[in-house]
Amino acid sequence: MSQMQYDAVGIGMNDLRLRDKFFSALESKKITVLDAGPSADKSAKPYIVKIVNGVKIGIVSFGVTPQTDDEFQVRKARYVAYKSARDASDILIVLDQSGTINKDWLSRNGSKFGEPDIVVGGLANMSKGKPEVVGRTYLCPTSIQGKFLGVADIEYEKGLEPKISVRKLSLGTNYAEDEAVLKLVKGEREQAVKTIGQPASVQVTRSSSLSGKALPPADRRPYYPPQLCKTCHVQEYEDWLKSGHANALKTLVDAKRTVPECLTCHSEMYRRLGQWVAKSDGTAGVECATCHLDSLPHGLERMNVKNKTKVDPGMCLSCHTKEKSPEYDEKTYFPKTVHAVASASAK
Repeated sequence: MSQMQYDAVGIGMNDLRLRDKFFSALESKKITVLDAGPSADKSAKPYIVKIVNGVKIGIVSFGVTPQTDDEFQVRKARYVAYKSARDASDILIVLDQSGTINKDWLSRNGSKFGEPDIVVGGLANMSKGKPEVVGRTYLCPTSIQGKFLGVADIEYEKGLEPKISVRKLSLGTNYAEDEAVLKLVKGEREQAVKTIGQPASVQVTRSSSLSGKALPPADRRPYYPPQLCKTCHVQEYEDWLKSGHANALKTLVDAKRTVPECLTCHSEMYRRLGQWVAKSDGTAGVECATCHLDSLPHGLERMNVKNKTKVDPGMCLSCHTKEKSPEYDEKTYFPKTVHAVASASAK
């Protein structure tokens, strides 16, 4: 981040969990952390103003705050920082990891404190394909894993409303790797392995009233929950929610058949961890990783369609046997699992 000359960063949930390590690491690299909360770290600033070609660019953050902070004091501290940054800036950018600023917030506070020009949302806005314009404010989506780069072109003339154009660029494999950064990342990974060892298996908290446990499955590959896949594949996740697979575990709970011989087919978590959890909304069972395990985990290389792994319908036969699923017919069953996005692209 220091090599990329970041001006400032806000605070997300994972940053808050790291706390001292997060602040000390960024302070050592002279990267400014913005935090207007009442319990802000001493190294953080409530906002900054940077002059670019004579234009005052203000940046303030509505970051994630500790649950122990008083909500009224959090709002008060944010608004003081926000108003100061707005008054001192020609263009105001808000880093909104807390997901505070939306149409309602703008209608209630815009005239009182002044509207922001650009709001970069947190994970809650990640699924947005393009910015939402409310008045003079651009509510911009974000992304994870560095898959996209947000670019804002701003034309400013004193006394006039700024002209803003926002784009989201896809950083696919057609962009060459930066050798210096690649070497740095490789070195950090090797150091992490030396320090803490290889990554451990995912730990899952089980509900004693709804969970069961049996012998660990033979395949000890990590468990990837569907919510993890949802962060990038929102439409595919929504498709899955509508399928029978999403409620495969619920059928066993309702039938009081949460026994090993049934769980092996009805619960992906059970296959990976030897335990299962029945969620309150009932969605669990045959999940993303059940069909796409060979593709996990993955990074930017998956944006290249040639590297995508197709699902072999034959894998369904491991559970849909003649004894367990006598009515199974690949021609009618398999199309039910095809995602809407894949189905549309095949036409």
